[in-house]
Amino acid sequence: MFGLFKKKPVAQAEVAGRKPRGVLPTYVTDTMVVLSKASPAVRNTYEIRLALYMAKSRNLRFLLAVRPGAKVEASVRQLLGEQGAAIEESQLDDYCVSLGWGFEEGEREGWVLGDTAAFNALVKELESSDLKALLRVGASLSGSQLDTVIASLANEKTTVLNIDGERVIEAMLVLATDARKNGGIFFVQ
Repeated sequence: MFGLFKKKPVAQAEVAGRKPRGVLPTYVTDTMVVLSKASPAVRNTYEIRLALYMAKSRNLRFLLAVRPGAKVEASVRQLLGEQGAAIEESQLDDYCVSLGWGFEEGEREGWVLGDTAAFNALVKELESSDLKALLRVGASLSGSQLDTVIASLANEKTTVLNIDGERVIEAMLVLATDARKNGGIFFVQ
């Protein structure tokens, strides 16, 4: 997307057990990369680390913009502090939305859906009222909520794609199923 990252050959990605993933910073200027997150709890995700890497590799400043009062995991604060990056509270008009699964801290797997408009478009296309109610920025779903998400996703027909070109419904189903199977949490950040 920014010509910065070369995708790993498929064989390497499969060996590592993870797909190469893209990142979509909210703003990129000549001096800075800004990743805005609207979730009230900001987890340590690959998206944040990849956006930080993008900034550092271009000798740009990295700023993680969060809503006032957002709880940012200690590991994120530590990483950004070590790299000379900043966290700033701000009212956000636009933000990036990622989905993932993990445990109380961090993420095991995840991907970026897109910006505010992409998230709103996805929710608008969903047929399931359960999914519309559960899939909101800041959602952290486990247990019976995951059962509802998995059952509802199986009936969805939307063709929305994430920034990696994957069909969102199928990619969400993988995340939710993995979270359920491993006793984890499916989250929208």
